[in-house]
Amino acid sequence: MNKKLQNSEFNTNFSTLTSAQIIAIHDVVVSIYDELNGFKRNVSIKFVEQLAHEISDPNISVITHATNILYSLMHNHPFIAGNKRTALLVVTIFLNKNNLDFLITPEKGINLLLQIEAGKMSQDEIYQFISEHVVAQQILI
Repeated sequence: MNKKLQNSEFNTNFSTLTSAQIIAIHDVVVSIYDELNGFKRNVSIKFVEQLAHEISDPNISVITHATNILYSLMHNHPFIAGNKRTALLVVTIFLNKNNLDFLITPEKGINLLLQIEAGKMSQDEIYQFISEHVVAQQILI
């Protein structure tokens, strides 16, 4: 059974995602629905590279990074299609790489994305939502 996140949300074995990994995740998302692939504008690839750089700081909590990823991808819409799905999948994979499981139902995930898209959730509220739906993975030895 997974344990709730305890006193610290900092991971001593911090793991990040590269811009190439974020783009690859997006490629998978759009291929599932046979949608257009690519960036909206030339600056969008720079945005993804900057985002990957920002989430590489191990001195910032994993939950804060996850919040920033979700918020940034949702508000900047760097891709032609699949921005919401990509944002949620990138956050889920990022948390998983840091030994955390993001436990939400598909309905909660859709609602979360629609609330963010409509501007009805602040970054603090996104942080709170992620915090309430994350559990530490149990490591079996």
